[in-house]
Amino acid sequence: MEKKKFYIFEIFLMIYYAWFFLPIMRGIFNSTFFNLAFFACFFIGCALIVFEMILSNKKIIFKFNALIPVLCYMAFMAFCYLAKIGDSYKHIRVSFTFWGSIIVFYLLSNFKNSRVRLGKFLLLIFIITTITSIIGVIIDNSAARNLANAGNDENEDLILKTKNIASIYLFQGLVLFVPIILSFAEGKKTIPCIVGIFIVLIALLSASFSIALIMFFVAILLYCLLKKGKFLKYLIIFVCVALFFVIPWADIFLSLANFVKNDYISTRLKEISSLLSGGGTSGDLALRFECYTYSIQTFLKHPLGIGVHYDYIIGMNGIGYHSQFLDDLARYGVFALIFYIVFIRQYYKLLVSQWIKINKKEVVLPVVIVWFLFIVLNISFRSADESMIALFIIPIIPEIILNKKKKVQ
Repeated sequence: MEKKKFYIFEIFLMIYYAWFFLPIMRGIFNSTFFNLAFFACFFIGCALIVFEMILSNKKIIFKFNALIPVLCYMAFMAFCYLAKIGDSYKHIRVSFTFWGSIIVFYLLSNFKNSRVRLGKFLLLIFIITTITSIIGVIIDNSAARNLANAGNDENEDLILKTKNIASIYLFQGLVLFVPIILSFAEGKKTIPCIVGIFIVLIALLSASFSIALIMFFVAILLYCLLKKGKFLKYLIIFVCVALFFVIPWADIFLSLANFVKNDYISTRLKEISSLLSGGGTSGDLALRFECYTYSIQTFLKHPLGIGVHYDYIIGMNGIGYHSQFLDDLARYGVFALIFYIVFIRQYYKLLVSQWIKINKKEVVLPVVIVWFLFIVLNISFRSADESMIALFIIPIIPEIILNKKKKVQ
């Protein structure tokens, strides 16, 4: 049985993730020197885990899991960087820090108590950042959206970060928690869970992210479809299909647009209403479809991909830069498709192996589907928020719950 000792590597990892995850830390300690210093903490922490495994004669078991496709991708990016291929030098730091979370998760497999402690720490700073970010977007609806805009003024970004306001990826992460919150809505926990769902909805309405808002309802629907018995499941599907053809969606979206006070979301809803009424796409919605089309057409013309391009200029090299999945298909062709199939499948297995421990396997498929939809609909794999939520916090929650139950007993 593992001793409940505190290891030195936990300190280094907590220091790194406090900086990596908290906007206020990245705002204050924002320079090349601090980037290197905090990443050194991450590297030292990982190295000390390996050293402790060797020192403690821990068994290193090699299994095919979600880490394998990630390591293959990282090896490929490292080769491109060393060979100075394409724009790999622009993207390697962002991609490596993003995938670092899943590396730590698997490295700590032999140190379950350490993994739980780190998970609790990350959950704590996630809750703090969520509270400050929700307050921030309620006061200023454009706050999180401005942080997501690469062209935004650096001084304005710094001011928002020092208020500990996160960008779009934290709000997308909140949507991933919707099926999880619903799964706990039983007995005395029902009202707190309903309040939690309502808080997420308020956050999304205030944050000006229309896709995240739509995914919120998709997450609820997916959970209901996958949770209920077969009869109710088919009944829900039948009703949804019938409503799709009967309900005047264009009028509903227009009414919602007039009701919602957030100008950005209101504009997006009007664009959707125009599309559904046969008026065609316009504004941001039209631009988004155009961006998707760029990447799709490039993939169809170059099934093996066009190479490592990360200019983030719409249409440059035939990449739309609005969908991680479609953009990667354009860059790496069928190799990207293989990566996504393998990674999503293994990530699903990882979550099943974790959530089945507390008999809540039903949350896994909705979470995985919603995350993949975000990957298809938006740029992904580059944010600290998304990294920590998807690759560490969501997988570790069942272990935290079990650890708490053991302490109570």
